[in-house]
Amino acid sequence: MDAVQLARGLADGGRVNQLGTPGDATHTFRVHSPAGPYILKIYERESYARREERSFTVLDGAPGTPAIFERGDTDDTHWVKFRDPGAWTMATLPENATAAANCGRIVRAIHQLDTANVTNLHGGMTAEQVASDYESTFQRLNRFRGRLNIGADVIEAAMAVPPPRCSAPTFSHNNPSATNFYVNDSAEVTLFDWTWATLTPPEWDFTLAYWSLGSAAGDSASAAFAEGYGANLADDDLRPWIIYHIASYLIREAETSSGRLEQLRKYVDQLAAYATL
Repeated sequence: MDAVQLARGLADGGRVNQLGTPGDATHTFRVHSPAGPYILKIYERESYARREERSFTVLDGAPGTPAIFERGDTDDTHWVKFRDPGAWTMATLPENATAAANCGRIVRAIHQLDTANVTNLHGGMTAEQVASDYESTFQRLNRFRGRLNIGADVIEAAMAVPPPRCSAPTFSHNNPSATNFYVNDSAEVTLFDWTWATLTPPEWDFTLAYWSLGSAAGDSASAAFAEGYGANLADDDLRPWIIYHIASYLIREAETSSGRLEQLRKYVDQLAAYATL
């Protein structure tokens, strides 16, 4: 049984809409049931379900944590039902400074959690690993330069920017992008997709959310996020992180798409602007 069939079977006659692009780890659905809407997440592997469950143990009800009301498995496929977090995401919500600031408060609260409880979440990233991956990211991006229509001078300029500076690792979401922040009509925010939470420098989460929210809703969203977080980075510290995130995003999109990638022009232009400052 594939994920869509399973979601329909679990929906008790409700309408099922798949959210986002299906991934190789999880599938997420909004179910409109007679009792009201909720979010259903289906895991491709038991290990993914276990990883996210461990993340929720660490979170222990921290602000913005999704509320689970049912777990189960069907034919050895694990799934979780979450209470409705709202119909919007920060990628689809009209400009809302209150919601963006709430995103910042959530990320700050995550970074202040006790890392002693995170020892069983593997795959963290140190400053040395960031520096190594930063360099290899642009080598990988260069392979897609033609399809993305990126000038050789942009790649060279990006590679010349020093690697991002990193603080000591904290518990981190690892992908706090605009699509993972769900918002209700009261601007209350819930952060989803905790499968890959781990220990990383806090700048990783901060700058990824800062860039993603800004790309979705403009500079005012980035500013409100930073205000809610209660801190900011100097431009010289922010720049390499943003370059890193844009390049990583372009690589992921290029690796999973075919043909020329004109729909990514916005992000190519962003990369050029940051790399050639």
